[in-house]
Amino acid sequence: MIRLLVSPLLTTLVSSFLLFLLIGPIGRGLASGITNVLVWMTRNLGIFGYAAFSGVQQLIVITGLHHVFGAIESQLLVDTGRNFLNPLMSVAIIAQGGAVLGYMVRNMKDAKTKELCIPSFVSVLFGITEPALMNYVIAHVVALGNGFLIHIGINTVNLNGKYFDVQAAVVDQVKRGDILVTEDIEKIKAEGYDMSVMLIATDVNGRKIGKESPGKIKKGEKIAELV
Repeated sequence: MIRLLVSPLLTTLVSSFLLFLLIGPIGRGLASGITNVLVWMTRNLGIFGYAAFSGVQQLIVITGLHHVFGAIESQLLVDTGRNFLNPLMSVAIIAQGGAVLGYMVRNMKDAKTKELCIPSFVSVLFGITEPALMNYVIAHVVALGNGFLIHIGINTVNLNGKYFDVQAAVVDQVKRGDILVTEDIEKIKAEGYDMSVMLIATDVNGRKIGKESPGKIKKGEKIAELV
């Protein structure tokens, strides 16, 4: 009972002291330093300084550090009497909205894409770009964006991984020549399993799959391609 009463009080007390004696001054110093850098960029680099900030602003949003901009804007108003960050951030936000619309137009036939794009774009209208950033800019520009599922053997899941050695994780990006999994085919066959291999496309971003003729293939031969 004493612990339940004392722990919250001590936590609040220590946090308050840290806030006013350490975190606050450090935050003010950082805000002043960033403000000075931004003012220098705009005064000495002109349009390139403005463009540099707009270009990295959404990257800062990904980290969550954009919440400090409120303090920086206040500092700008105090030091210079103007706030040039707000229109620059608006430009960056509009760009994210355009990226979402462009992706949706490109994949109009994909119901899942429209289901995600529309609410993400609506959020952008209110200045919230996190849904657009996390769903599209990161997932479809940085990553390859094409998902495949490879199933080796019929009903081999019943082996619970026996005779298989997986070399790649589910979310890994792989390239030609990378080893995904090794297996002891003879032992699996001895257990009575069919060793047919299935390649299932789970996310092709609106692209079509060009399949080769069915049958046995050799190492290095093409079985399908995205077009």
